[in-house]
Amino acid sequence: MKANVHRRRWLPAAPVALALAVVAGASAADWQSYGGDTGRSGNQPVGEGGPPVRALYSKADATDRGVVSSIVASTGAVGTQRFAYGTANGRVHLRVLESGAPVGPDAGVDVDDGGADADVFGPGPAPPPAASVSPVDTSTASGLGQLLVVHNDDDESSTGDISIAQVDASGGGLVKQVPVDGTTGFSIRSSPVATAADAAGNRILFFVAENGGDERLFRVPVADAAAAGATFGPVTSTGDVNANPVASPTLLWLRSPTGAPAPYVAVGTAAPDSALATFGVADLAPGPASGDLGDEVQTAGVPVQPDGAPPNPGGAVKSAPVVYVAARTGDATVVHRLVQNGNAQALAPAASSPALAGAPAPALATDVESGPSGPSAGRVAVTTERNLYLLDGSSLAHAASFSAAALSPGSTGFSQTTAALSAGLVYATTDDGRQLVLKLSDAQPLAADGFSENPVNGGARAARSAFGQPAVARSFVVLAGGNGVFVYVNRCGNAVTGTEG
Repeated sequence: MKANVHRRRWLPAAPVALALAVVAGASAADWQSYGGDTGRSGNQPVGEGGPPVRALYSKADATDRGVVSSIVASTGAVGTQRFAYGTANGRVHLRVLESGAPVGPDAGVDVDDGGADADVFGPGPAPPPAASVSPVDTSTASGLGQLLVVHNDDDESSTGDISIAQVDASGGGLVKQVPVDGTTGFSIRSSPVATAADAAGNRILFFVAENGGDERLFRVPVADAAAAGATFGPVTSTGDVNANPVASPTLLWLRSPTGAPAPYVAVGTAAPDSALATFGVADLAPGPASGDLGDEVQTAGVPVQPDGAPPNPGGAVKSAPVVYVAARTGDATVVHRLVQNGNAQALAPAASSPALAGAPAPALATDVESGPSGPSAGRVAVTTERNLYLLDGSSLAHAASFSAAALSPGSTGFSQTTAALSAGLVYATTDDGRQLVLKLSDAQPLAADGFSENPVNGGARAARSAFGQPAVARSFVVLAGGNGVFVYVNRCGNAVTGTEG
């Protein structure tokens, strides 16, 4: 067995095959960057499993090291479902989730044209703040689609320094590069988000980019987004809205002045206008916004419904009942629970957390769910450079901390990584790549018989070498960092439709 592929059976009897809980077409199995949904909730309520969480395999060759994006998992049946990630060398990797087999080149697809750019998917381990950029997947329950990989590329065109690489999720090949007009001098260092497909398969891609002191939200229509022949429409953007460049946009439905649910893009902004601002999906017109929340407002999260989808007009809950967001206030983090009062075009804090030690990571996560009678009870998991905290989802009172003592930014802390939640478990990676599975009840690690970190990830770990968020897709859990990609499997939460030896 090669050292870079580590397998361990999680059942005690070696001859027994590992049964994977996989149900094709479950909507929330599509784990977008910074959350299993466009609401960036970080919660995976569909097909959830539980402990034990056992190492299945790892990919730790030199070409798989230096992962600088969140892990993005597609839909698809067992043996078909993919996961994707970007590495610091400017390559996008696509693999079969069940086995780790490459889809396309094993070393990944190089999306950096011309001279090598040092920040293809963001600045990487540069001095903070240095978030990263993750792919967007357009696969649907009916089939695999395309990866839309927004990235920095100074040599791509004369009209922009940001480009979108289209990678086919079925075959893994680079379909085309699409320069984003109007981005000359701009750079991206947070993850984009795309709307759900309409009846014609069209989507709209949104991302935040900066050019010196000009920080704005970009909008790119994508027609037939799941097809190799996808086409990209005219690029528009807001003016300079002082967007926080490390905070990703979030899609959410809020009530319009008429009371009807309307789609918006929420963006965290920085001082002196530090608020959560929203813009209309159709035309980027300003929408409901909060007042001043602190020095820098991060990525917002919206509680999903029990099926894993954010509130929307087609669901039981038509608009977001609450919005969670973290903000930096001095050297501390404060989390806010925002609500929209009636049809008012404002988001007001209904609760705020105590000051938590350390500056916030770019996003947070919550297992609070949206239901017809209101949000469920639950927790908000917020990571900072000094600790991982659990808050009560209603009052935002402090409930638990991972460490009794303050952690170290860039190494044992969580300045650039965000937790993923599923079935009472917290999956997280420290800044230097240590992998953790914690109980959502008390933020403490599972016992060794519940989770043991893959030893391939042991030994020396580089500071500031892990970014983004793990993926939880059905019974698979994917964690990554400077040492490569590590796939685990938890106790089955769905009916068995496939096996893995």
